[in-house]
Amino acid sequence: MQRKKLLIGITGSIAAYKIVFLVREAVKQNYDVRVVLTEAAQQFVTPLTLQSLSQNKVYTSLFDLEAELSMGHIELAKWADLVLIAPASANSIEKLARGSADDLLSTLVLAKPAKTPILIAPAMNVEMYTKPQTQKNLKTLSEYGFKVLDTAQGLQACGDIGQGRMLEPEAILDLINKELNNQPISKEVKPVGFVQSRDKFIAEHIDNSLIDVPALKSKPKQVLSLTNSLEFDDEFSKYVENFKGKHVIVTAGPTREMIDPVRYITNHSSGKMGVYIALLAKKLGAKVTLICGPVSVEIPEGIRTIKVESAEQMNNAVQEALINVDVFIGCAAVGDFRAKEISTTKIKKANDEDQLTITLVKNPDILYNVANSPRRPKWVVGFAAETNNVAEYARSKILSKGCDCICANDVSKENQGWNSDFNHVVLYKKDGSIIDLSYDLKEKIAKLLVLDIAKSLYDLEHELNYK
Repeated sequence: MQRKKLLIGITGSIAAYKIVFLVREAVKQNYDVRVVLTEAAQQFVTPLTLQSLSQNKVYTSLFDLEAELSMGHIELAKWADLVLIAPASANSIEKLARGSADDLLSTLVLAKPAKTPILIAPAMNVEMYTKPQTQKNLKTLSEYGFKVLDTAQGLQACGDIGQGRMLEPEAILDLINKELNNQPISKEVKPVGFVQSRDKFIAEHIDNSLIDVPALKSKPKQVLSLTNSLEFDDEFSKYVENFKGKHVIVTAGPTREMIDPVRYITNHSSGKMGVYIALLAKKLGAKVTLICGPVSVEIPEGIRTIKVESAEQMNNAVQEALINVDVFIGCAAVGDFRAKEISTTKIKKANDEDQLTITLVKNPDILYNVANSPRRPKWVVGFAAETNNVAEYARSKILSKGCDCICANDVSKENQGWNSDFNHVVLYKKDGSIIDLSYDLKEKIAKLLVLDIAKSLYDLEHELNYK
């Protein structure tokens, strides 16, 4: 069977890094892939990387003397069964709409045969994408026969949230497969997060006899308070010193899942605990990224903050920030479910109907995704806000999520947890230890937790160094 020929043009956008994965998957699906990089694109991805993955020469210059002996740009344009421009920046879209031919990519687009399909995958900031000029240019390309792909809505590299994100590589490759009548993307790829119940997951992946984690019962419970936290002790200074410069991600607050333009599903989380943790980690010298939902407390100045609304947005923000991270602290109260369909208009109350049915689907499991990521941080901490069987759920969560520590608290008790300045947190760790941080102000609980994390990270790195 003859291999389909795919020509990919990459322009200057941060989303260029995603095309590395697209090239790899396209080669796996037996495409013959060749890549053209604009000068701006080379600021984000290198020819060597793409050459290694595509197993073909990568083209960067219109004036390649070796290639131009045979009119290289003409031959390259005729070679392709399909041309993909991804990511397509606002500047590149404007040039293509204008019919410019001042570099290799724009020249070969003009030189390609009319029968060869060309897909455009826009990628830019929401303000740039929604400008009339950009929309006019996209419309012009569509009128010329280009197939302009949709964009996704979500967190962008600049921190804004809105339309303009490039579609994910899997979605783009799926569209290419359909365009060329090629075999669809393999569905054997392991899904991210849970697609089944927690109990079913545990039954299939974990020996049920381990659910109680005997080691947890074998160690005595420790109780920490500010008076014996070793906060100013010489022993603790080495942990704090080691913590300086570490990259820490903290999630905080609730998430909101829209039902219609005016209603949403949320919870009572204020975000106090997560914001305290982020502030204290920064005071210990860590580089902190706070990813928060709509918190009800003011975020102190100086903390790098990414604001989101939904669980999907938070998951995307965490995954994009998960680069060279030492510690992840998932303190956010993330909604487990979202509406399968969001009404574009306010849902009205019908006089003849006493019930309204809304279908909910599962949200991404952020803690699971982080703990099982190839870019997993050294120390992963999750929170379990429970109303019953707190210890049991905390122990099973360590196993089912794959994290190092669960901070469990009983939010059913009065004056602790959500919408309170106080909390009572117990740490359950993968090694079986239990640490009771006692009942206290959230600020003090957060301080004890951050100091414990600093110690745990030191012990982990110290142990690794001596293995």
